[in-house]
Amino acid sequence: MNVKIYQIFYDEVTRGRLDPGFIPLDNRDPQVKGWYEFWPILNFLNNQKLDEGDWYGFLSPKFESKIGLRSEDLVELIEQNSSRADVLLLSPEWDQISYFINVFEQGELCHPGLTSLSQNFLDSAGIEIKLDRAVMDCSNSVFSNYIIAKKDYWERWREYANLFFEYVNLRSEYNKEVGGIFYSTYPMKAFIQERLASIVLTKTAFSTINVDQSEWGPVNTFLFEDSQETRKLLRECNELKSQYRRTGDGLYLSQYWDVRSKVNIKDLAFLSNKQ
Repeated sequence: MNVKIYQIFYDEVTRGRLDPGFIPLDNRDPQVKGWYEFWPILNFLNNQKLDEGDWYGFLSPKFESKIGLRSEDLVELIEQNSSRADVLLLSPEWDQISYFINVFEQGELCHPGLTSLSQNFLDSAGIEIKLDRAVMDCSNSVFSNYIIAKKDYWERWREYANLFFEYVNLRSEYNKEVGGIFYSTYPMKAFIQERLASIVLTKTAFSTINVDQSEWGPVNTFLFEDSQETRKLLRECNELKSQYRRTGDGLYLSQYWDVRSKVNIKDLAFLSNKQ
């Protein structure tokens, strides 16, 4: 088993931030613009043969600052868990994954219109999932493409990503810069592509492990109060969604909505007006 983790850089500044334990992946002159991490990952997968049993990852220059792990920590974590999982999830937004029913509801808050555009693509591609009903938790959701996985996962991701790339190139609405609470200078396609991983993990039963950040990881204080009570309620939300996904028992989903209603989330309309 080998661990092959690439770290993407865009210029000499970001190259200087790379962890020397990762493999540099040059994206200084991308063949297509506006895709950010998506393009170098897809380009690599379309042109390289992956080895069975090996782990692959493609991380941004901000990885350590967001997660707090260096390359040696990550390799050790993978080696400890390689025999019991196919996918390692390292999403920095554990709080939002826990609170929202899925990453598309969260995306709709931040970038209005994201859900319908995502659903249009899925319907066109024949990927049967209804985003207004999909339940996602920390075991099948990730942001920022912070995912390390074996060959089977990346082959499925590549399949979806190629379909999305071709679909978007024909439709201008995916390429326009979008507004939202947190970002306003990126095209919608950039925010949809980072959610493809969660689609893959929802549609295919990969065995996953994730780094539990609920005790120490950051809470987004634009949305939530960073308190022990908030963390407790968010952990409960995530666990109830997980129980629902495992059992299909609607009681867990009802309990999730009840617990979620107790989370003190800030006035989102006010936040939107401040942009």
